[in-house]
Amino acid sequence: MPPTWRLAIYISLAVFTFFYLTLTVTFFYIRRHKIDDFKYRPLRLNLLSAFATIMLCVMYCLRTAFYPNDYPCLLIHWPVHIGYCLWCSAIACRALSFVWTARFNLAKLQMNTVYRNNAYEGTVATLRDGKKRAIGGSKMYRLDVSDKEEEPLILKRVRKWRHAATDKWLAERIIYPVVAFSIAMALIVQAFSPELGFKAVHTVCPTTTISSVPITTVIVTFLLIICPFLCYLLHDIRDAFGLKRELYIAMVCGAAACVGYFVLEKVATAVREYFGSFMFSWIFFMLWHTISITTPLVRSFKKKETVELKPDASSKYRNFVAVLEDPDLFPLYKECVAACFCTELIVFLEEYQVLKSLVVQACNSTHQPTPLSPVAIKEKKSLSFADIPRRAEPAHNLVQTPCTVSITDTVPDLSKIPISQELYEEYMRFYYMFFDQDSELAINIHGPTLAEAKAIVGAGRFEITMFEKSRHEVFELLYWNTYDAFLRMFGDEITE
Repeated sequence: MPPTWRLAIYISLAVFTFFYLTLTVTFFYIRRHKIDDFKYRPLRLNLLSAFATIMLCVMYCLRTAFYPNDYPCLLIHWPVHIGYCLWCSAIACRALSFVWTARFNLAKLQMNTVYRNNAYEGTVATLRDGKKRAIGGSKMYRLDVSDKEEEPLILKRVRKWRHAATDKWLAERIIYPVVAFSIAMALIVQAFSPELGFKAVHTVCPTTTISSVPITTVIVTFLLIICPFLCYLLHDIRDAFGLKRELYIAMVCGAAACVGYFVLEKVATAVREYFGSFMFSWIFFMLWHTISITTPLVRSFKKKETVELKPDASSKYRNFVAVLEDPDLFPLYKECVAACFCTELIVFLEEYQVLKSLVVQACNSTHQPTPLSPVAIKEKKSLSFADIPRRAEPAHNLVQTPCTVSITDTVPDLSKIPISQELYEEYMRFYYMFFDQDSELAINIHGPTLAEAKAIVGAGRFEITMFEKSRHEVFELLYWNTYDAFLRMFGDEITE
């Protein structure tokens, strides 16, 4: 019979472990929309890994409480087989999903403002019916094969695996089959292991028998083959949320848990009377759960700033504007925005500069602009990167103002600029690129601003300044969501 003190301590620890893990996971699910980086933490994968952690950690405590020969071997056998396989596959799937998200955001930057000279003079624009027209010429043309070949290779690859980056696809194609495999493996091992029989409950559980070989092989394969491969995929990714660091910690915790178990089981055997072989594993799994579930949950209760952005309110905001206007710091800021997984915001600003240059061209044009012809507004399928037209590079030397300066402040008298056919189609292209909520570059702005833009497009009442509110909101989103991360990531460069 185990000592009373050990029973009391470790059974209490098992109860605490169960309630701590269960409650934190429950509140994580309830408050998931309050967590800043939740959309980059696949819910299904997090819940499955948390379930595996609960199963394993409770078993660790109970096994230690009834050590050495008072805990049924079956209650070790099944949690170990299912728990380890579930946890390892969930971590691997989280890493794969994260890698795809990061690669996709980098690919967005590569697609931004990709210029080429087209077959006709002028700007290639996309109409609502999906046809391409060369403004300034009456001919219609089709996108030839060379256009598709110009698409960055990385974009082709990440788009190909888009469907495989969702937690549902990863769970159905990887995790569930792995769990089914673990159950089948556990049944086969149990059938050939006398100490795991149902008729007589065995409590003497040897760790060196043939029954431990399959699960040991699975764990070693994960640690020595899968983890290095995942590290290779992750090593050149930068993220501002610490998700890459979390995945590294998960793999280190998994390795440390296994090493700690074998050290206590085979080397420091005397310690097991006080600190069971599984308790190192308990420590590292609890540490991982605290980092991946509890810490984001606690942060969700942190009161967020709701002060309206005022351009002259603080020196910090003025520094933010200076970064956007600095030609050396702006590329670093783009990298930071990609690390925050909101590349569409910085793409919006750069495309806004292109739109501004076209307005300036129209203002300085010596010929009479083509009048706007009425066009029937029809619904259009969602925009993808392949649909974003490539156009000849506009005369940027006409635009002397940075992206922090609006079209209104750049052009002195907008009332003299009619909405020409060229500007109309460029504004339509800009709208579909950033305001169609099914677009890959859709910006997450306030509902009223989005509704106003949709109403203008639906009524055909185009205005030169129709995107100014959106530009202001994009600045707010960038300032509140990315500038602090930029200071953390590139503070040294700013100081220099």
